[in-house]
Amino acid sequence: MLKPGESTRDVLEMVEVIVGDDQEFWAAVKTAAECNEVAMNLRSTRLERGLTQSALAELAGVSKSIIARIEQKGIDSVSVQSLRKIATALGLRLEIGMHPPQSTRQ
Repeated sequence: MLKPGESTRDVLEMVEVIVGDDQEFWAAVKTAAECNEVAMNLRSTRLERGLTQSALAELAGVSKSIIARIEQKGIDSVSVQSLRKIATALGLRLEIGMHPPQSTRQ
């Protein structure tokens, strides 16, 4: 938890001092952030559409537990097929890409 007056940037700078240039660590941080972003986008879009997890699951033809797992833990253990069904049910397009590696820190 952040202390009063600290920002996320302050905490990341402290972590950088402790961890240094451990590329494996920073790659894991980036992956976690990307999974979290998908989870937050799914939840906010679902709520904007006025859907419960159960209603979205039914529309997408997936189990409610898949929706809940994505919103709580991200997409690591969810199939592309399930993600595509969920995106379609929300009127969205699923995009997956592979790109050359970049620096793992921003």
